[in-house]
Amino acid sequence: MLVLAMVLSACTGGRIAVEKGWSAPNVVDGFIYVGSRDGRLLKIETSRVLNINTTLQDSRTRTLVLKGLTIGQFGDTEEWRFPPGKDESIGAIYGTPVVTDDLVYIGSLRRLVYALEKVDGFRAWEFQTEGRVFGSPTLYEGTIFIADEDGFIYGIDAETGLAVWPRVKLAGKRIWSQATVVDGVVYIGAMDKRLYALDADTGELRWTFKAEGAIASKPLVVGDLIYVGDFDRKFYAIDRETGLARSVFEGDSWFWNDAIFHNGIIYVGSLGGTLYALEAETLRELRRFPAQGAAASTSPIRSGPVIVDDRVYVATRGGVVHVLDLDLRPADQDHTLGKRILASLVEADGKVYVHDSDQRLHVLEPRSRPTRQSRGAS
Repeated sequence: MLVLAMVLSACTGGRIAVEKGWSAPNVVDGFIYVGSRDGRLLKIETSRVLNINTTLQDSRTRTLVLKGLTIGQFGDTEEWRFPPGKDESIGAIYGTPVVTDDLVYIGSLRRLVYALEKVDGFRAWEFQTEGRVFGSPTLYEGTIFIADEDGFIYGIDAETGLAVWPRVKLAGKRIWSQATVVDGVVYIGAMDKRLYALDADTGELRWTFKAEGAIASKPLVVGDLIYVGDFDRKFYAIDRETGLARSVFEGDSWFWNDAIFHNGIIYVGSLGGTLYALEAETLRELRRFPAQGAAASTSPIRSGPVIVDDRVYVATRGGVVHVLDLDLRPADQDHTLGKRILASLVEADGKVYVHDSDQRLHVLEPRSRPTRQSRGAS
């Protein structure tokens, strides 16, 4: 199992042998930006997918095969791929691209962070890192924050590609987490079982939180709390100012997906195949899927969930996307896509985008729900 192989490699200090990549797409202004498993960043018109006919078996799903896809074949289209050469690659891409008005940012296993021109995909600049980059970049007030597997974090000027402050050595082990930046503070987890808080302007360390297990997911900040899970079945609510744990929840397995917040509830999945709904203030378990006593899922949840129109979409490694209501009860028929899903789900324009391990990009159309008719006088 790829997930387990990567985790064991990380925990034993070995290098990751399988370099396939799982990049979640970013959908902006009618285009999809996504890293392919053969080491290219693609810009694709959303119409490529949305104009595909659905099947009689499932009228809610459209699928575009990325492998071998011809880019820029429709004349004046702004589609592109980077690098452009047929046999060129920047190495496996695990992160989600950041897209601005002019540039697209991505890191790679070639120890480089790239800024590409949004219109044509030409390289604007590249920044050398010490180690390979697994996490997504984060843009905050003109600075790109990104970390590498050698335990360094970098602040890079988004326009020039120059370092804003000298690289900071945070961890003795690799960092896979994406940074979260709120109110001038950078929060990022590491495989050394720590969550770090740094000053965004200077890179100065503010505090360190010691967890029970490695941290590989992106911290979620809501109000004065930070939420993050670890590889010891623990999920934490941490005070932003002090770096002390306010609440701790223990799940059925390790946590390796990005939690989301909705109406006072935290939704987070585990590698045990369970999606939890936790009260945000206390981390008290409210509900779970599968429900207590129901047949347990045998497929881990690595992909982060999304909420669309009060429906929770969550994908398992086994290739099934469950559609649940906010109480985590089945709300619609599952989408069975058939291939591993490790990249987080993405919502755009009321649709759910899924990038699977077979280089297929799926768009799931939420089924319209009937509206209640008000009773009027006859």
